[in-house]
Amino acid sequence: PSQHGNPGRCICERYRQPYRNCMSLGWVFSSWQRMGDPVQIFTRIVRFRREETGNVAVVFGLTLPVLALCFATAVDLSGIYGANRSLQQAADVAALAAGREYGRTQDADYLKNVSEAFFFHNAGDETRGTTQFSYDGVFREDGLTILKVTARRQLPTFFGDALMWVTGGTLDWRQFPLYAKSEIVVQNRSIELALVLDNS
Repeated sequence: PSQHGNPGRCICERYRQPYRNCMSLGWVFSSWQRMGDPVQIFTRIVRFRREETGNVAVVFGLTLPVLALCFATAVDLSGIYGANRSLQQAADVAALAAGREYGRTQDADYLKNVSEAFFFHNAGDETRGTTQFSYDGVFREDGLTILKVTARRQLPTFFGDALMWVTGGTLDWRQFPLYAKSEIVVQNRSIELALVLDNS
């Protein structure tokens, strides 16, 4: 290569075309002039490293997805806890109602209808589509006669789709399963004796 009157341009002797990314002294000098004074460049670099303006915005932008995930989880957990407590209370009322009627009749179909009616009266008729109630009958266990009912519900969540997308399908809360069980003793044949001695 040779230079032809232009210190910032190199010409290939064979193809008579300028070289790309030519690193001649003229090109380096002109590029350095465009960048500015070296002292000013160094000063700007040092100032940029020490600059703390806008840190809050950067940190907030980085933590915003985590905060949103925590908020969504808290909202759904609160709804799940409330729905599970309501389901358990309805199951307890259904078992007590069936146990009260057990002293009058031991008809399983009648006790099932009574317990189911009391359950959905307390849980709400709107929950029939997502709730399965079961009258499990009367059992003997350790000399006790126990009446048992169970209930299950698929609770729709607010942010289930978002949580599933963020966790890559690991956490699926779109339909959260709830379970409640209630058992009461309807007959107890055990006898307790107490002997009291009075020496007064």
